[in-house]
Amino acid sequence: HLLCQLLLCILQLLHRLPMSRAWEVCSFVAFWTFDLLWETVYAIFRCRPRKDIKGENILITGSGQGLGRLVVERLAKDGNTLHCVDINATLNAQMREDLLSEDRDCTIY
Repeated sequence: HLLCQLLLCILQLLHRLPMSRAWEVCSFVAFWTFDLLWETVYAIFRCRPRKDIKGENILITGSGQGLGRLVVERLAKDGNTLHCVDINATLNAQMREDLLSEDRDCTIY
């Protein structure tokens, strides 16, 4: 529905413009649409190998709770050396103790 409204507005605009300007607007919209479709197809179908990040040094911010803590737990399982920063020092320290009890390498700041 929104696309139909957009096309209607473009058509009304084109009707008011001289022919040379209407051609410029049409070619711009056509190029933009083609470029958008091309980028979408490229983003979906590109095949990049996944990077192996086992045994790396990784800095994680917001590591004391929420999504940051989940990222810490996931990356710690892969044997990475984690450098964790959080504004809440007590939660960060608690997270570190949990990791050290599982023999994971973690430094907090």
